[in-house]
Amino acid sequence: MTEQEKEIIQIVKTAEETKSNLPYNSKITIVLKANPPAKQIVASKDKEFLEVGIKGDATIGFLMNHLRKKFPDVVKDNTFIFYCNSFALCPSSYIRDLYNNFGVGGQLIISYNIIETWG
Repeated sequence: MTEQEKEIIQIVKTAEETKSNLPYNSKITIVLKANPPAKQIVASKDKEFLEVGIKGDATIGFLMNHLRKKFPDVVKDNTFIFYCNSFALCPSSYIRDLYNNFGVGGQLIISYNIIETWG
C-alpha cells in the first residue's frame, strides 16, 4: 500500500469518526426544498429554502408531522419526502442516521413534493 493510499484511508476514517460521534440528541440542520408542483416553504425573505434544526433522535415521520402542523397549507397528508431528489425516505428513519450517511456541509437536504416523483 502506497503512502498516498494510507493517507486517503486515514482521511476517510477521520471523517467517519467525526460523523459517528454525533450524539443522537444533537441538533441537525435540515434544508427543505420543494419540487413543482409543491409550494416552497419560505421561512424569511433572506433565505431561499426553509432550514429546520431538529434533534438527531427524531424520525422523518416526526419531522413531517411537525411540518404539517406548522405549514398546513403547504405540507399535506399526501406529501412525499425524498433525499436530495433521489429516493423516498421511510417515516421511521432517524435523522441522525440519514445525516451520518448523506449529510453534506453540516446539513441534510430533503426534498418534498405532492406527487411521488422518485422511488
